[in-house]
Amino acid sequence: MRLFLTIISLTTAILLTGCSREPTEPELRQAYEETLAEANQLAVKIGGDRMKIGLQDFKKLSCEQPEASANQENQSQQESNSTKQYRCDIQVKLDLPLVGPSTQNGKMTVVKHDRGWVVLSNN
Repeated sequence: MRLFLTIISLTTAILLTGCSREPTEPELRQAYEETLAEANQLAVKIGGDRMKIGLQDFKKLSCEQPEASANQENQSQQESNSTKQYRCDIQVKLDLPLVGPSTQNGKMTVVKHDRGWVVLSNN
């Protein structure tokens, strides 16, 4: 019986660890590319294909889970999302219209969704 409980505990710990892992660089890049594609759709409507932004390089520098707020109303919602949401430092090299190549450091907040990681905000 004790062995059975130990196996159940280890299995649960492994499953929870898998659910709360931070996004990998390829996962972040894919989420960034999806957001960039949406921005490019708008840019093309405004200025044509010459206004598209190209992504030349993407690097994940670090990721961390946001701090829980002291506001108790949002606390239960944040606890349920805390294993799914990460704030990541990234570096991108973009091919900007009228400017050319530009390397920029920034932050992006992503949340785990059924279809993968989704960008909540991009600074």
